[in-house]
Amino acid sequence: MDIIKEKLVLDHPDVRDLVFPTLLFYINDIQPVPEITESYKSITSRIHLGLQFDWLARFCFHQNIEKIELGVERGGTNEINRELLAQFNMETLELDGKKPDSDIYHVFRYFRFPLIFTTKLEMKKIAHENGFLDLMNLTWFCHTPIKGRPCGRCNSCVGTIRDGFGYRIPWTGHVRYQRRMASEKIKNIFRKFPRFYRFLKRFKRNSN
Repeated sequence: MDIIKEKLVLDHPDVRDLVFPTLLFYINDIQPVPEITESYKSITSRIHLGLQFDWLARFCFHQNIEKIELGVERGGTNEINRELLAQFNMETLELDGKKPDSDIYHVFRYFRFPLIFTTKLEMKKIAHENGFLDLMNLTWFCHTPIKGRPCGRCNSCVGTIRDGFGYRIPWTGHVRYQRRMASEKIKNIFRKFPRFYRFLKRFKRNSN
């Protein structure tokens, strides 16, 4: 974040007064909001959803923040995109509020989604055409970096490679990516034999 802000001000001195100090909050300090967390768990019982959406929503609730912008892009986590678009206001790029009792509304009511119709490759094209691709390439995505560099095996790194941004992953990360892909292929083969797959999982747990 600091590197991006410094380069932004260096390249565009006219925006200096628009760049404010970064406020630091610790996730563990965010107080509970049972309604949000229960709705988050309900959503994750049927589709994959990152942990950040629970604590981000709770943070917005306690800080009385609305319409914070999230970088959920087209072609990202398709399952949650479909659920969001089912309750979406195309003009304001936020939930329409027509289902205030839904789990989706409880968690995502605090956010706007300005990129939900834009793919990562389209963002790259826009950044290149407007001369700020270097800033875009400074953004961070890895969940579990190794020695300060993208790991290549976390979900975010896997998505980055699949979306055509493999150049942002070091060669060591690409090795880890290939190992993960090979492991998933083997798991998918074993999943065709449920009894044997369950036996292997029990054996692994007992071995640990």
